[in-house]
Amino acid sequence: MIKQIEPSDVKSVIYLGERFYKEGNLPGSFVPEIAEANWVKFITAGFGKIFAYYSNDVPVGAIGIFVANDVNDGELIAEEA
Repeated sequence: MIKQIEPSDVKSVIYLGERFYKEGNLPGSFVPEIAEANWVKFITAGFGKIFAYYSNDVPVGAIGIFVANDVNDGELIAEEA
């Protein structure tokens, strides 16, 4: 089942981002508390969404998206995270 995540549910899926960073050996760092706070802000403000895939009522995958103005030229962009 795919579910759109509400601000109150962000905490239940944020661990997926941490796993993604570790498994992908991505540069930088992933700080769960900061990621959670930012996604709650994005979703609450109406310019971000997270969709999670659940298997047996456990989130096993997710994608976050947000729409904002590019910091360099002001053009509207969409990003996935």
